[in-house]
Amino acid sequence: MNRTVAAALALSLLAPAALAQQSATGQSSGGPARVGGPGELEIRPDQRTALRGYVDRQTLTPVELPGAIAIGGAVPGTIELRSFPNVPDGDLAMARNYRYFKSGNTIYVVEPTSRAVVQIVE
Repeated sequence: MNRTVAAALALSLLAPAALAQQSATGQSSGGPARVGGPGELEIRPDQRTALRGYVDRQTLTPVELPGAIAIGGAVPGTIELRSFPNVPDGDLAMARNYRYFKSGNTIYVVEPTSRAVVQIVE
């Protein structure tokens, strides 16, 4: 068996165990803690206030959504996602790996690779 096939086989055997542990603990190593439904980012009330304050100070045009998007829902590729500031600590540190957009007065926090909504701040 060549090395590529052996590596693929090893990864396919290890991946389910890693996913099972992430589901059981509610978090993965290296990522933020998750609570609630699958894919929901935990945000404390003080972090929610800081996030709202940061976004409200930005000059951006709110996006009109064609329909509702819930946590876990995919954001259409036509919607531009904006970055949070890259801060090492503080109230916005939990969001540095995420992006956001605003629709009306609602802020959607999005995982940029999958474009899945992980938190909604109203």
